[in-house]
Amino acid sequence: MEFSTYLNYTVKDFLGDDTFISWITNPTDKKDQFWQSFLNKYPEKEEEVSRAAQVIKAYRKQDTSFNRQNQLNVWNRIEASIRTQKQVPAKVISRPVWLRMAAVFLLATGMAFTVWQFNRQETISTGFGEIRTVILPDQSEVILNSNSDLTYFSGWYFHSREVWINGEVLFKVKHLNRDSLNIKPSERFYVHSNGIEVEVLGTTFNVKSRHEKTNVSLLNGKIKIAYLSSFAKKESLIMEPGDDLEFNHNRLVAKKVLSRPADITLWTARRLIFNNPSLRKIIETLQDEYGYQVSVTDPLLQNLKIDGEIKVSGVKELLETIASTLHLRISQSDKNIIISKISK
Repeated sequence: MEFSTYLNYTVKDFLGDDTFISWITNPTDKKDQFWQSFLNKYPEKEEEVSRAAQVIKAYRKQDTSFNRQNQLNVWNRIEASIRTQKQVPAKVISRPVWLRMAAVFLLATGMAFTVWQFNRQETISTGFGEIRTVILPDQSEVILNSNSDLTYFSGWYFHSREVWINGEVLFKVKHLNRDSLNIKPSERFYVHSNGIEVEVLGTTFNVKSRHEKTNVSLLNGKIKIAYLSSFAKKESLIMEPGDDLEFNHNRLVAKKVLSRPADITLWTARRLIFNNPSLRKIIETLQDEYGYQVSVTDPLLQNLKIDGEIKVSGVKELLETIASTLHLRISQSDKNIIISKISK
């Protein structure tokens, strides 16, 4: 097997690959060695591999559980029917065989529908400049920033509440737990992003994942952050209100306390806010969230910084602030922006 085969695989591709399925359903030392080596060499594929593995494991779990229970109920009804018809003439002796065949067919059909229903993947996406509010099956509220994706599977009433995000999402998680000493799987809420896992029962927090970096900011409550590497938890920590953590893949690279935690939600009101930003950081936001193509005539200009806080209501005001503060010329034509020095 060659690593290159899997470089462009999506979750759907992994779910259709016999070699990958064999590793998840019947792992061996040889298979583990291959896939661990693949993930070590291409850590950016960890998210797709993890999601595909969870779907396969959930399918097998549901298949076993529902099959046993439904099969037992169906066969009990069949046997009861057979016992009550012992006086029927011999000419109908083949009926139990027909009943069994029908029961197997109905069972298989019901199983297929059940597994599809519980594992149906829902993906919600936003375009450039779009902000969208979504109510999840448990009544938790999430707000997606521009150019963001939220994915989850529908079987929350039998498993943990789990979502996968790319971009920026504000979570207001509904608290379901009544007994802190007896927390059910369906009461936990997990957010997966770029190799890290956020675990929470009910609270408000923001997750931003772009350019292989993930920032988690907590407004209220407590959340647990686990660093994932090839499906194994290496470290974890508990965040307090106001904490802001930055990860590169699954490594913690920065931790700070926000002076005004509520400011991290200003984007939901279409406000742009930056603290001591470099021009490079501002350009990233314009490209990631608004779809602009930004060109800089001198690459060194991207290292320029604006001291203090910028808090503006839109792109036009932001560009005016950059131009006046850094003494730059900014030309705009539709979605194209050119930034250059002012000629003397």
